[in-house]
Amino acid sequence: MDTLTRSSRISFACAFGATTFLVYQIVLEGALAIDVQGSRAARSFLAIVSVFIYGMVFCPVFTCLAMGSVFGYGLGALYVWMLTGVQIYKLTECQSSAKGRAFLVLRSLPSLLCLVYLSVSIPARLLQSYRKGWILQWKYEADRFTDSLDVIRNHSTGQYVSKLFRKPKVKKSVEGSKLITVKAFLIRLVYRFLYHSKKGFRYPSRILSVMLVGTMVIYTIAFEVLVIAPALLDFCRHQPAVIRADPNATDTSGDFVCNISNVLRTCVITGVVLATLVSLLNVLHMLSSYRRNILALYRGDHSHIPPASVDSNVSHCINSIKFGGFQVGYMVWGFVIQSVILTLICVILAIFVLLIAADVTAWVIAILEYIWPIVVIFIVILVVQKLLAKFVFLQDSGAYLALDNRSIFFNFTYFMFFYNIFLGVASCLLRILKAIAIGIFFLSRLDNSTLSRRFEFFDPGFTAYVGYMQMEYAHSHPVVIVFTRLVLHMWKEARKRQNEDSIPAFTVNDSDCEQKVVDAETPPDNQQEDSFSRRRMKARSNWHVSYTLLHNPDLRVLRKGFVQLLRQARELGVRVPISDNQANIDTHTLAEQIQRAKEDSRVKLRKGGEDEPDVTASQSDRTLVNRKNEYSKV
Repeated sequence: MDTLTRSSRISFACAFGATTFLVYQIVLEGALAIDVQGSRAARSFLAIVSVFIYGMVFCPVFTCLAMGSVFGYGLGALYVWMLTGVQIYKLTECQSSAKGRAFLVLRSLPSLLCLVYLSVSIPARLLQSYRKGWILQWKYEADRFTDSLDVIRNHSTGQYVSKLFRKPKVKKSVEGSKLITVKAFLIRLVYRFLYHSKKGFRYPSRILSVMLVGTMVIYTIAFEVLVIAPALLDFCRHQPAVIRADPNATDTSGDFVCNISNVLRTCVITGVVLATLVSLLNVLHMLSSYRRNILALYRGDHSHIPPASVDSNVSHCINSIKFGGFQVGYMVWGFVIQSVILTLICVILAIFVLLIAADVTAWVIAILEYIWPIVVIFIVILVVQKLLAKFVFLQDSGAYLALDNRSIFFNFTYFMFFYNIFLGVASCLLRILKAIAIGIFFLSRLDNSTLSRRFEFFDPGFTAYVGYMQMEYAHSHPVVIVFTRLVLHMWKEARKRQNEDSIPAFTVNDSDCEQKVVDAETPPDNQQEDSFSRRRMKARSNWHVSYTLLHNPDLRVLRKGFVQLLRQARELGVRVPISDNQANIDTHTLAEQIQRAKEDSRVKLRKGGEDEPDVTASQSDRTLVNRKNEYSKV
């Protein structure tokens, strides 16, 4: 499987999605392909062997999708139909009630839908490959040198590169009444929270497969919890009849147990549903974050993803391998922890509401009487600080970070020092609570580290994500891909013209039906046409380079001539102007200075003699002098 491919993404994702139930059994149930009673060491070894066996079960599906030939799709379709039949047979063979069968079907519904999709899509791909003539030939071998310019231009990478050469649109500022300004602000606010597709961008198959598997595992866990937990609490709710049968129990005991079971049932359902929604939102945000991060890497922006030089290439490769499994494992753990935390929060809120409903409010009033003065004083001091900072301490109502009334500022800072000590104690507790809350709700997201920037490489999940992003960036950059495909296309066209010119043409004489061979050498007209074509291509390339340098002057410093010019200037001792932007250096003046330095060095060489070259001469002049001396000695 090509994990970097942008084609057949849905099929690869569904192939991974079909393995969801196996992932659930491995991670949560600890199911082994070879279950033998023995020591713990033996069972650990069997667990590793079972992982490879489970992987081999679905390996033919990925192989047929990677081959892309009629033969591969045919075997893959038969194998997928067999897996679908076995899955349906397992769901129907159980001798259970209709409710139990519905439970089994709904639990395995995602995997079953993936198998059904593959059962339809693989035969469709078989027909498509048959029309293209890919009987036994691999798809990638068939597509290797068959890309035309239109195919390259219409590809997602070609669209991305074409967009780079277009002038970006300048956003116009909204001018008008306050109503129009507020309306434009609301539209921009809504636009920020909506997903928008980008032309020329396609998600790779691996990120979609990983997110789909993680989402389906979360669905399976949530479904089982929502079915089992209410049933268990219903069983507890029916226990009041047993309690009432006890002669020592009162009538209120059974009602209390019934109310508690109802509250717990509602809290569990609410906590699991909220955790599921949070997990789905995290998945969507991770996909959006992946697109934003990979496009930033394409632009050379390493503000979020550190550059590849921070770690070794070997580490990036290993971390890229870890990413898929780590992401699914983090998503499962994040969902479980979020479910427990949200359920506990719901229980605390429910107890608070029940106490208020039971008219037990004395403790609430006591807490409010203790807290409200602190809250009011904190709000008043905060407002006073903002007003003083804007209108008293800073110049021009805070437009500049420059003090205006320095003595008042220093006195106010001194008296606020003792107050901020008590405020800092409460702020420290809030900092801990915020870190815990953010760490819990974003635990499943590997694109953001739960540690600070300087310690983020101690986070194994984030390092796995960085390795994956660096691997994607190195192998899927649109500019590199388009450049490579264009070079291959030009090589193919040149080889095709060469073969056409070297193949002799045959004509048939109608009179005697004898075959005569025409001269295979290229006519003079064709030679002139090829020469004109080469000159035209060279002129067009020079024009493209000039146009690019005019609109991107910073690229001048990367040109070979500019680099050689600076090197010659340093060798000859010519002063190079110091500038933050080397593109601003006047190359004509620098070239003239280099030429004068060369002439001066030649004059010194003539005066001093060729046997003793001057040390200020350039390296090229010294090489010529040395060679001339060697020839004279010979």
